Formats: sequence, structure tokens, C-alpha cells
Amino acid sequence: MPVVTRSLRKAIVAIHNWLLFPSLAVVLVSGLAAMAEHYPFAQARWVWAKAVTGIALFEGAPVTVIGTGRKVAELTATAVDAAPDPSVLAALLRAEWLGLWTILILSLLNVVLGVLPPRLEWQAAKR
Repeated sequence: MPVVTRSLRKAIVAIHNWLLFPSLAVVLVSGLAAMAEHYPFAQARWVWAKAVTGIALFEGAPVTVIGTGRKVAELTATAVDAAPDPSVLAALLRAEWLGLWTILILSLLNVVLGVLPPRLEWQAAKR
């Protein structure tokens, strides 16, 4: 079990390092560049909401994937011959699943804001 868990965790970290993190960086930088270049984007509230969700994804993904992966790896490394404590492992996996569901919901919100931008424009002051 520990060997399989370590191999699986290495694969998850590799996917994060080579696919998830670079794609999040490209999306975040290109979105911020579009906001800087095109003035109407900087005036739309949905663009700012999309930027906030993108930054939250950029910050939250490494914490969830790498942080929990390290803790599970340490737990399985200490228990080479025996199984790790199920209650500790369950708590770590519960935290990891909560983080992954949060990342999924933020990702979906980010896509919806990009595909179907709502009418959240700044209202001009009425005179």
C-alpha cells in the first residue's frame, strides 16, 4: 500500500507541476494582460470576479495538491511495514477532497464567467 500511494502521489504532483500550474499561470497572465490592454475589460465587474477566482485557483491548487500530498507521503513513509492510522489518513483525505471540490467549483465559475459574462457593468453616475 505505501509504495502504491507514493507512486500515485508522485504522479499527481507531476500532473500538477507540468499541466495544472503552467496552464493556470498562462490563463492568469493572459487575463491580466487583456485587462491592462483593453480598457472596457477593466470596467466590467465580471472581469474582476474572474480575476479573483483565477487568483484563488492559482493560490489554492498548490496548497491542496502539494500540501496534502506531502502530508500523506510523510504518513505512509513512517508506516512502511504497517498501515497508517486510518483516522489521520481519513482526515487528510477529507481535507484534500474538500480542497479539490473547491478548486472544481472555482474552475466552473471561472469558465461560466468567461463564456457567459453577466451584465455586471459599473454604473455611471447619474446627473
